[in-house]
Amino acid sequence: MSFLAIIDDEFNIIEVKWSDPVYLIMQGNKDLKSLIIEEDILQLEEDLKKVDKDIYISKNEYHFNDYNKAQTIFLRRKDKRLLVFGCSDFKSMTDEYVRVIKRFMMVFKESCEEDKFGTTESIRYNFEKIQILNSQLVVAERQLEKKNSQLNELNFVLNNRLVKDALTGLVSKYQYRDEIAKMIEDNPNKLGVFMFIDIDDFKSVNDTYGHNVGDEYLIEFANRLKGLPIENTIHLRIAGDEFGLFTYGLDVVDETYKDNYWKIIKDNIMNRQFAIKDVQLDFSFSAGISVYGRDTKEIYELIEFADVAMYKAKKSGKNKMFSYKNSNK
Repeated sequence: MSFLAIIDDEFNIIEVKWSDPVYLIMQGNKDLKSLIIEEDILQLEEDLKKVDKDIYISKNEYHFNDYNKAQTIFLRRKDKRLLVFGCSDFKSMTDEYVRVIKRFMMVFKESCEEDKFGTTESIRYNFEKIQILNSQLVVAERQLEKKNSQLNELNFVLNNRLVKDALTGLVSKYQYRDEIAKMIEDNPNKLGVFMFIDIDDFKSVNDTYGHNVGDEYLIEFANRLKGLPIENTIHLRIAGDEFGLFTYGLDVVDETYKDNYWKIIKDNIMNRQFAIKDVQLDFSFSAGISVYGRDTKEIYELIEFADVAMYKAKKSGKNKMFSYKNSNK
């Protein structure tokens, strides 16, 4: 809702320039105070006392009968009457919108006080001014739409980067702890396993064949991780050549389960070479396992324990898997 009206110091409505909706200020409404709820009348009277020669923007919102809340701008004319502009969307307007509205009210005030060129010329003169202001408003609106579109696009890209690793499409290092926490929250009394995976000798792939081949190697490794036939599993990239798996909702996690888990992973990732640019590359990696609900119930510790076990596996000859319990024997 919005309106522009001329009132006197007694709040009598002298003239309504516009009212949206049109029935907001009906013909019978002779007093601005009759449009707002009784609790706001005292504040309206206080605001009116603060209006001098300049534009006064009220910091208060008035509750208009049967309509939204509206904020108002007051402007004193030379004849002591006041221009009053009210708008329910005032708080959501940009600074540029507010500046345009204030300039519009100044132009309108001048047109009411001066008749520089006679009636016809005065109308044309003020119409041209209003056209200029309207053009400025349209430009400001288009700029705002453009900025909002750019902001939405940046937010979309940023959110994707936070949730998904840009190279592999796996859950990213910024998000995987939250994903694990959500999985646990849905069924907090189950067991889970976290496998920390470190590709063996990945640096030699980069050094020998270049970073482009290295990136393709990581992408293929990630795709094979995602294709593992293991349910209720989060696939994540921790950093560089480090990856992780978290499987949750288990009733039993014993050595047999861990061995089978490791076998499934090896069979699906190491079962064939990776071919790129006439180069045949094998996958070899070391892994460590920790058990949620047994080794710890803290996610940070869960990952740290699996990392410790992986380090022990790598030191023992690579291409092996140790559990956290075994790594500390």
